Amino acid sequence: MKEHLRSFANWLEGIPEEIRFWHHYLGAKGGDFGDDFAFRMRHDTKIAERDDTLANTLTALGLAEVRLLDAGSGPLTNLGKALSGVKVEIVPCDPLADVYGWLYDKFDVTPPVRTRFADVENLSMYFGRDTFDAVHCANALDHSYNPLGGIFEMLKVTHPRGFVQLGHWENEAVHEKYIGLHQWNFTERDGDFVMWNRTSEVALRGRYGDALDVQVRRIPVPDNGRDWILVQVRKTPKTEELLAKSPTNLLEKYLFLVSKIAKDDAQVDFGGNNALLAERYHSLLRTLLKEQFDVVDSGK
Repeated sequence: MKEHLRSFANWLEGIPEEIRFWHHYLGAKGGDFGDDFAFRMRHDTKIAERDDTLANTLTALGLAEVRLLDAGSGPLTNLGKALSGVKVEIVPCDPLADVYGWLYDKFDVTPPVRTRFADVENLSMYFGRDTFDAVHCANALDHSYNPLGGIFEMLKVTHPRGFVQLGHWENEAVHEKYIGLHQWNFTERDGDFVMWNRTSEVALRGRYGDALDVQVRRIPVPDNGRDWILVQVRKTPKTEELLAKSPTNLLEKYLFLVSKIAKDDAQVDFGGNNALLAERYHSLLRTLLKEQFDVVDSGK
C-alpha cells in the first residue's frame, strides 16, 4: 500500500474519537468550552476578535469583498464573521461535515454558517482553482493524513493575489502521544515551517525554495506551555509549476473505500469526470461515517 493510503487508513481509524468529541461538544453546548461555543454561534463577531493577523492581512488585500475558506473548520467555524469595511463570505469545510449535519439535527443546533463537505487533500476537486481570496486552517491540518498535499490544495484554490494562513500548536502529535487523528507535528526551525512525524519530515522553504513564499512566526503562549506556530504561504511565479506536479489522490482514495465497503463499484469508469468522482467518493465516505456515527451515538 502506498504511504499516503496507509496514512488514510490510519485517519479513518481515528475518526470515531473525533466523532465522540464533537458529539459531546454540541450535545453539551460546548461543555467546559461554553464561551467558545457561544462565540462560534454568534453572527456578529469580528475576525479580529480572535485573529488580528488574519484580519489585518485580509484588509491589506484592498478588496471590497473577500471570499474566505475555513478548511477543517469543525461543525462551527472558529472565525469571527465580520471585517471592518469589507464584505466577507466565509465557507467552512470539513471531511466530517455529514457527521456534523447529523449532530445539528440531534441536538437542535443551527450554525451561523453550515459546514460543507471537502477534505483538505482534495479541495480543488470540490471548489475549483483560484476561487478564494484566502484560506484559513487552524488546529486541523495536523489531523490530516497528508498535510503537504493539503497545503498544495489550499494554494490551488487560492487566487494568486491571496494567501493561505495556518495556525497550530507546536508538535501536537507528540503532545497527544500520536493518539487518534493526531499524527503530525508542526514546528518552526530557522525561519522555516517544518512538518514531521515518526517516519518523515518536510521543511517547506528548504525543500521548495522560491516556489513558495513562506512566512513563519513562533508565538509563545505561557498558559499553554507550548508555542503557537503561525504560517502564511503565498504563491510565487514558480508555484503553478509546483502545483501542476501535485495531483490529488482522490481516485486512489475512492478505490480504497470501494475495497472496504462497496466492491461492486470497483469497475466504475468516471471518464475523466472529476465532479462525478468527487460525488461518489463523498457518498462512500458518508456511508462509512454513518456506521461509525451510529456506534458512537448508541454509546457503544
